[in-house]
Amino acid sequence: MHQFNVEGANFLITGATGHLGSVVAMDLCKLGALVFINGRDTEKVSKLVDYGVTSGWKVRPAVFDVTNFSDVKNFFACVDAPINYIINFAYSGGSGRLKTASNRQFYESYKSCVIGAKNLIQAGIPHLKASVTSYGDAAITNIASMYGSTVPFKSVYEPGQDPNPPFYGAAKASLIHFTKYAAVELAADRIRVNTISPGPFPNPSTQQERKEFIRNLEERVPLGRIGNPTDLTGAVTFINSKAALFVTGINLPVDGGWTCL
Repeated sequence: MHQFNVEGANFLITGATGHLGSVVAMDLCKLGALVFINGRDTEKVSKLVDYGVTSGWKVRPAVFDVTNFSDVKNFFACVDAPINYIINFAYSGGSGRLKTASNRQFYESYKSCVIGAKNLIQAGIPHLKASVTSYGDAAITNIASMYGSTVPFKSVYEPGQDPNPPFYGAAKASLIHFTKYAAVELAADRIRVNTISPGPFPNPSTQQERKEFIRNLEERVPLGRIGNPTDLTGAVTFINSKAALFVTGINLPVDGGWTCL
């Protein structure tokens, strides 16, 4: 029986310096994986890599922009270790409302989310096909969102606060569908492609500065609390391990039951 074991596996994690990506990256290192830390900011990537190295883990930098296909291809052409699993957290976008959101905001959101995922898949296919042969598995996991499947509840937000922006949910919904398409096409190569949709995982500053908002979120979540970044590790480890060899094309919610309602 295959077990939830990533020891000895090699991961590329994009958007790995962010709130969720950084915790998942370090958790996978703790479990014995080699993790390539991707981001656009060299300083942030170096800081996280230094932390991992100091902790005695296997971790390396991978500084490039997922929206730049040449940069993505160059990474895969030059990387000195096989890539077994890709976890794509990369996303770039701000806040906004439907009545005021610009075309540029929609474009940048879609570009970082969907075009970035497309670039990783296209450039990564040779590595992933080789991984299937040598390692017995290969997978891509795109990190979507509960807002790719549902819409924000206005009552959760404080008066005057912008809700989750329309371009974010639209991009994440596109990512979920694109992932299913890719799963079907790449099934012939035994490359698995899935999404994970986190629920409410507000960053530390939001938790500190917006107490009413956090209480509203907790009341809305059936499990009665917001997510902790470590809550994602189990889902990530399952999908990106040989325990999930027959799992592809799914969207796995990790949202405390939010999308059940």
